[in-house]
Amino acid sequence: MAATSSQIRRWFVQGQDNGYKRMVVFCDSFDSSESCCYPHYSNEVGDDLRDAVKKVGDRLMEVYDLTADLETQMRQARVYNYDSSEPEYVGRHRATEAVNDSFN
Repeated sequence: MAATSSQIRRWFVQGQDNGYKRMVVFCDSFDSSESCCYPHYSNEVGDDLRDAVKKVGDRLMEVYDLTADLETQMRQARVYNYDSSEPEYVGRHRATEAVNDSFN
């Protein structure tokens, strides 16, 4: 089951309050309960964050930029904001590559 928008909002604020730059939402691959999704906070961005994400065994759901507007990100179908300096800010293609690479 996916994280609810209220969970995302709560996690987002918690990450901001603790000074993090990014929030990565994962879902436990072996748990189908409502609590299967969880946030991972990071100050890494770009390729460093992509590398860290690959090391986690659970399924990547989304990557939020905690320095950007939450509502704008919530309106996107899927959020993969690894690095705000990328030309295509949502980074959909690079995020998909990271997910696909993690299965190899």
